[in-house]
Amino acid sequence: RHAHGMETRGVHEGAGVMAAKNISTTVTPVFIHIPKTAGTFVRRRIVSDYRNVGCAYPTPPFKRIADLTDAEIQCLKLCDAVIGHETFHAFHAIYGDSAKYYTILRNPVDRLISYYNHAMSYFDKYRHQKVTPAKFLEDKSNIELDNIQVRYLCGRPYGLPIDRSDLDRAKDIVAKDIISVGIQEFLGESIRRQEIFKQKDLEKHERENVSVFGFSRQSLTESEINAFRSRSALDMELYSFCLSRFQSEY
Repeated sequence: RHAHGMETRGVHEGAGVMAAKNISTTVTPVFIHIPKTAGTFVRRRIVSDYRNVGCAYPTPPFKRIADLTDAEIQCLKLCDAVIGHETFHAFHAIYGDSAKYYTILRNPVDRLISYYNHAMSYFDKYRHQKVTPAKFLEDKSNIELDNIQVRYLCGRPYGLPIDRSDLDRAKDIVAKDIISVGIQEFLGESIRRQEIFKQKDLEKHERENVSVFGFSRQSLTESEINAFRSRSALDMELYSFCLSRFQSEY
């Protein structure tokens, strides 16, 4: 692992490893890792597929793109593949059209429930005093609750609320195939379709980054589920749009 937050791994050759389809050596595959969308598994898979992987995350030993020096950005450009909690536009500002962009979306209700469980398990403010889902969703300062999947695809800066024009922009980017979008609920098929993944099997897939706190749809009331749905209304529209496109390609 480099000091600049890159992960360096040898690619293990052998049975079950398939070559990605025609990714040019001059094009960098970039994965936009939206939180709580199977990204921990995806990151491990990408790190095993490529020799030098650049990681852009807010937690050490990594850094957000905004915190990188010019030298670190140049280092990032030399990586074989890149993944991180960054918006499409943050990556595009570095790579432009010299990269191929990928992401995976998740049903927004399930993503928010997973994020709620994660917050109750790991956030200091909730570690010793849990709150109900309804109370959690009232936090207007938490951008993770504000249609984060639309934000990651449209590039709306943090601190600004998401609106319908952002949804339209995100859908336009997807419709033009600027970003290849997979669906977590069809993870196996998404892995098989997206060229960034060299290993196409899911035989060794296990749930990762699972929270100790364990609410699910089945343990929530209809009113609570509707609250999650309402809080992510624009994400729901984006997800439905991308799911329809995904299923039409079967």
